[in-house]
Amino acid sequence: MTAQRLNLILTVCAIAAITPVVALAADSWISVDKLDATIKFFKGDYSQVQPSANCSRPQTRVETMICRSSFLRKADLLSNIAQIYQRENATKIELDHKKFKGALPNRCRTEQCVYDVFASNTNYGLGSMSPYSEEWEEPDEKPDWALSSDASLLAYGMKESGKIASLNCGENKIVEFRAELPSPRGEKLKDGIKSRLAVSWKGGEQILEGTVREGDGYFFEASLPTSAKLVLALRQGQGLTLSRSGESVQLPPIRERALMQKFTSACSS
Repeated sequence: MTAQRLNLILTVCAIAAITPVVALAADSWISVDKLDATIKFFKGDYSQVQPSANCSRPQTRVETMICRSSFLRKADLLSNIAQIYQRENATKIELDHKKFKGALPNRCRTEQCVYDVFASNTNYGLGSMSPYSEEWEEPDEKPDWALSSDASLLAYGMKESGKIASLNCGENKIVEFRAELPSPRGEKLKDGIKSRLAVSWKGGEQILEGTVREGDGYFFEASLPTSAKLVLALRQGQGLTLSRSGESVQLPPIRERALMQKFTSACSS
């Protein structure tokens, strides 16, 4: 046998070793539109998450199978987003999104098997928000931080349904803080009563003394100096947890640091 023929045989064997046993996508698979809508909804907070399959250089049967299917590549990405989402919410510890790689279903020999594993991971992590769930509904507008044109109001919420929290520049370098009031079901509240709110973030906490205000629901209001610890925490890219009577409201980090810089500059002038 010539060396050339031997090399050809070895090359064919190597290709066969990573060539998947491909099954056509089943009719029961969800639409790619559902995948796209869910990925878009989570992408803001999970923009650094990557699929586990290395499609620039697939090494295994399963990686090759995933990389040949645009659907499975997206399903791989959403599976990782779902796993991170579930772990962070369960442990309250932020993971390194860029480095996270979920385990690939290396025992699978068909696309259907890979699909089923990704669907299971996503259902477990996202629950009814999973596009594979029968309860799934297309995600609504996602809350985000926004700054007013004069930089005097920084608010977190949705354009259609209003603000969840806001910081407003007051006089003499004072910030007026307003947020949804965490309240146990059945609690009787009145406009104008005094209350306390615990605001925590990674490595810190501040107890606020303020007033309950009634509007579209109940809100908590307090006046703070621009040097308040929670203001500094937001400047440092921290997310906040507002807690009261065993209930809590989550405020995510401000991704665009420039928003907080412009706001504090406006309040300090």
